[in-house]
Amino acid sequence: LPATGGAHGNQASGVREAVMSLCLTDEEVIALTGKRRHDAQVRELRTMGIEHRIRGDGSPMVLRRDE
Repeated sequence: LPATGGAHGNQASGVREAVMSLCLTDEEVIALTGKRRHDAQVRELRTMGIEHRIRGDGSPMVLRRDE
């Protein structure tokens, strides 16, 4: 989510941080899959049976487990 500046910029930043805390970081997905390319990460996540979604840019989004 791009920050827009002004009063809504802080709000957008907060939303982005909330979403990121719910999802694994790019570095965590790399560590989990051992892969750097998005298509390879998706293949590996499917092989491991890990639920994920594909973002518009092709990168996988993996939600953190709620415990």
